[in-house]
Amino acid sequence: MARAHSSSTAFVVATVLFAFLFVFSLILAIIFYSRVAKAEQGEAVASDALRRFVSRDQEGQQRLITLTAAAAEESTTVYGLLDEETSTLKAIVNGKSSADVENIRSLWSSLVSVEGRPLVEEVEQLNAELKQARTRINELESEVDSEKGRAREAFDAQVQTAQVYEDATRKDEQNYNTLRDDLTDHQQQNEATLEQIGSDFGSKLTATQTDRDSKKLQVDQQQSRIRDLEKQVKNLQDMLAQREQRVTNIVPVDGLVEALLPDEGRVLIDLGRRHHIQPGMSFEVYGRNELVKIDHLNELAPRGKATVEVIEASEVSSTARIARLERAERILEGDNIYNVVFDKDWVPMFYVHGQFDIDQTGQATR
Repeated sequence: MARAHSSSTAFVVATVLFAFLFVFSLILAIIFYSRVAKAEQGEAVASDALRRFVSRDQEGQQRLITLTAAAAEESTTVYGLLDEETSTLKAIVNGKSSADVENIRSLWSSLVSVEGRPLVEEVEQLNAELKQARTRINELESEVDSEKGRAREAFDAQVQTAQVYEDATRKDEQNYNTLRDDLTDHQQQNEATLEQIGSDFGSKLTATQTDRDSKKLQVDQQQSRIRDLEKQVKNLQDMLAQREQRVTNIVPVDGLVEALLPDEGRVLIDLGRRHHIQPGMSFEVYGRNELVKIDHLNELAPRGKATVEVIEASEVSSTARIARLERAERILEGDNIYNVVFDKDWVPMFYVHGQFDIDQTGQATR
């Protein structure tokens, strides 16, 4: 009987203990599932917050991996790293790290000539245009220098051949020097203007287009001034040429007397068949220091001291007889000879007229 009571008591204790353990396990399960639900909710909130910064597709991109590694090395966040890069770029573009992106975009759209053009491309274009303008100005300066050189040579030649107009020439030369100095001053001002443009270019990016138009206008004005000066130089040259044409023109001689031949009345001249010399041609003879002049009717004024006529022509020289000799005059070696219509550099030309098959098509045309 005692054993039966003991067994019942043990069963009751076991039952109570099992019930207690079951209730305790149920409480633990409820706490565990509650925490799991809260953790899942926190994970969902964290995932939503993360998706506002990066999508699932972007998580595996190399750029994000590189930024994450760089942020870890610098003991900062990816946002902090990106914010620092953005501030740096704003400072480069606008000079202020706190500038608003929309204001920067609006300002840039008003400055560039092409919608959407990058900053670096626009700056490169401006540099190219500035370099092209400088190159063009250097070319113009070189052309002006060449024109001045040619004008100077022509001016000196006219002075040497027109000594009778020395006073007028000196005055014209003074005018030319004044114009040359004026031109040099304008060139120096032009160079100074270009140097000023180059030095101020970096600090005046926002006013580049307006400044470029202003400088281009100045360059156009300088070029117009250069053209005016060149016209004045040409007018001076034309004035000298007109003064030369008012008097008898001095012409270059055709050749000279090389030698007096032993045969009386014969001379050797330095022109031959190579120079288109034919027997029967005649030349006027002048002293070696005597100028040969022709008047406005293209006639010799005056005639030479003698006239010689070619009787035999070789390759580079000819034998001529003395057809006329002024009284008390004699022909010497080195005397000049001249013929009004003769030109040793003249090359004859001829023309044909008719129907010819020039294109070799079997059909002759006019």
